[in-house]
Amino acid sequence: MKTKIIVLTAIIAIAAAGCSKPEDEEPGTMEKVGRQLDQAGSDVTEYTGNKLQEAGSAMERAGGDLSDDDQEREDEEEKKD
Repeated sequence: MKTKIIVLTAIIAIAAAGCSKPEDEEPGTMEKVGRQLDQAGSDVTEYTGNKLQEAGSAMERAGGDLSDDDQEREDEEEKKD
């Protein structure tokens, strides 16, 4: 049993060492594509977030304008009564 554990540990260690990529090697095509996709996703997220904030601010301003109009109507109605 101990021998099996030692052999499996050695195989895993060798496999892990073999899978690591040397750091001086340039990224492959798929790695470049992956980075570009990540960057594009980040750009879209940032752009969308900014636009949503702008829309929220516009809605708040519009809501404030509407509530001002409502207050004016209420004041006019009170004057009539």
